[in-house]
Parts: sequence; structure tokens; C-alpha cells
Amino acid sequence: MFKALARVIVGFILACIAAGLAKVLFVVTPVELVSVPSSTFPQKATDLAVLAMLTATHTAIFSATFALVATGIAEWLSLRSPLFYVTTGIAIALLGFFAQYSSEVGGQPTIFNSYALAAYITAGLIAGLVYWALAGRKAGVAAREAAPQPAPASRPRIIVEKSPVEIGAVRKGWASKLKGAPRDGAAGGNVSAVEAVEETIAAGPANNKVRADTPAKGSVPVTKPPAAARADDPAPSND
Repeated sequence: MFKALARVIVGFILACIAAGLAKVLFVVTPVELVSVPSSTFPQKATDLAVLAMLTATHTAIFSATFALVATGIAEWLSLRSPLFYVTTGIAIALLGFFAQYSSEVGGQPTIFNSYALAAYITAGLIAGLVYWALAGRKAGVAAREAAPQPAPASRPRIIVEKSPVEIGAVRKGWASKLKGAPRDGAAGGNVSAVEAVEETIAAGPANNKVRADTPAKGSVPVTKPPAAARADDPAPSND
């Protein structure tokens, strides 16, 4: 957050300095600077720099509120197009031009002319480009970095658990189906081994479970005598 604020402030200050220098160069043109004698050039350049700083200060005071609104919108919406900043700079410069024209006193030289209008428009364009190059290209970076990143969605794991009895019953059912099913192409057979497996799967493990009350193969059932027979049995003697 502090880095973004410092970036915006530095960009605004340098944009105002660029706008002030552009306006001063319309007053003292580059052609006039080239024609200045070398002996007086340092003094002329110093005067030009001081005038540019004064103009930049006046520009910063007037445009601070408008620039604050524009940069706030740009940071919020992550606007990084140079066209937005150039348009904003020209719009603020035109507001300054008409504010200067409205404060004129009657009978004095007016600022309302094409040369002064071109100077303000050029200053606004240069200020917008300077701000975009220093701060506008990274608009919204701080907000994006501060936003919490969504955690990657984890895929749920599906765990299928079967008891050994169910697994053995299903395997036994498959084996019986495969054993009783005729091979493909055999005479009179129209059910293949694959179809038998599919029928077993479709029937589900409930139909393939071994009943608990079914006696195992080869076992001898044990029956209990009825209660009446037990009652008629003679009591064992103690002999």
C-alpha cells in the first residue's frame, strides 16, 4: 500500500514539473534558447528552471483534487492504458485554461487565444504521458497483491470398502457364471462370458452373498432331539 502511494505521489510531482516546463517553453521557445549567447546561457537556463518550478507548483495546487480523483479511479479499476492518462491530463489542463480565463479582468490582455490554448493542451498531454510512464503502467498492482488468493480446490477421494465375505461371494458368482456360460460361437450358445460377467455385476453383490443359514458342502447337520424324547429317557443309574 505504501509503495503504491509513493508511486502515485512521485508520478504526480514529476508530471506537474513536466507540465510547468512545457508551458514555459511556449513562453521562451527552444529557438530563443539556442540563439542565447554562451556567456549569458547559464543565467538564462537558471531563470527558465525557476519559472518552470513556479509554474509546476501552480499547476500542482490547481490539479491536485482532480488528479486525486482520477488516480483513485485508475488504481481501483486497474486502468493502465496511456489513452486514459493523456485524456485526463488534457481535461485537467483545459479546466485550468478556462479557470484562468474566467479570472481575467476586463480591459487586460486575454489568455483566450489559440497559442495559449495549444500550450495548455500540450502541457496536459505531456503530463499525462509522464504520469503513465512512472505510475500509471502499474495501476492496481498493490490491490491485486493484497487480495487473498483462493486456495486450490481439492478433489474428494472416493473410498470403496468391501468386506472379505462380499468380495469372495462376488468372485464365486462370477466364476459360476463363467463356468456355466458357453463359449462364443459354440452350438446352441447365445450368451458369452462377457455377458455373464455383466449380468453378475448388474445383479449386485446382494444376490451373490452366501446365506449364513446354508450349510457348507460336505458338513453333517446336527439336530437336537425334541423335548419329549429327552423327558422319556431313563435316568442314569449310579451302578
